Order: sequence, then C-alpha cells, then structure tokens
Amino acid sequence: MFSFSESVGKAAVSLTPELENIDLAVDVAQRFVSKEGMLEQWFSVLLVFREALTNAVLHGSARDLGKKIWCELAVKEDNVWITVEDQGAGFDWRTRLERKKPEPGAVRGRGLAVMKEYFDEIFYNEQGNKIFLVKRIRPKRRSHG
Repeated sequence: MFSFSESVGKAAVSLTPELENIDLAVDVAQRFVSKEGMLEQWFSVLLVFREALTNAVLHGSARDLGKKIWCELAVKEDNVWITVEDQGAGFDWRTRLERKKPEPGAVRGRGLAVMKEYFDEIFYNEQGNKIFLVKRIRPKRRSHG
C-alpha cells in the first residue's frame, strides 16, 4: 500500500513498511522539494527523509505489512518539517540522541547521526514512534523590479 497527497507547502505519504516504498516516498519528496524551490536543501532533505523512513520500516515497523507508516514534508515559515510516524512500540530516543557519532565505516547506527548533522532540531513523541525534524531555510528572495 502506498498513497500520497500534495498541497501548497505540504506533501503527505502513507505506506506499508516495504523497502521499495521508501524509494516511492523519496520520489514524492523530490518533486515536493523541487516545487517548493528548495534546491539548496535538496540533498539534506532527501537524505534525512530517507533515513527517517528507513528507521520506521526496519526498526519501528519491523517490516510488518500489517502496520502502516505516515510521513509528511512541509514548509512552514522559514523551516522545512519532516514528520514520520510508525505503528511500532517506539524506542528510548533520549538514550539514542545522547550517543556519540558512530565509528567511521559503520553500517548501522548512523541514521540519527545523519539527521543531527543535517537538521537543526529533532523531537520525538513520548513513545518514540514519531519523529519531528526541523531544518531552517533561508526565505525566498523576492525580486524588486
């Protein structure tokens, strides 16, 4: 299952936790980033979006096709917001956010480090199954003439 909707300043996706759905969601995100004129933030937004979805598919939902994942990208004022929620049990996000960066070449445990590197703020709901990511962007310049 995969569905999406787009409106001014927002793209929302609902999906089952299948790896191929991550690519479909990132395609939606790529179109959204282009439409919103955020070419300078293209790499960081898509990378962090992919990492958050991968965590929800592999860890949060454990690839259980009976579960769903919801995500949203939005531009609000001078910020890009990414929200990803899964139906998993959640995790102890406080401990994970305090961890140091993974060792160079590490294959696992790098998702939060990547998110912290490219986004300005990370929040979780109490349960730890919904992440909110915020990246400050420059306001669009208006032409004078």
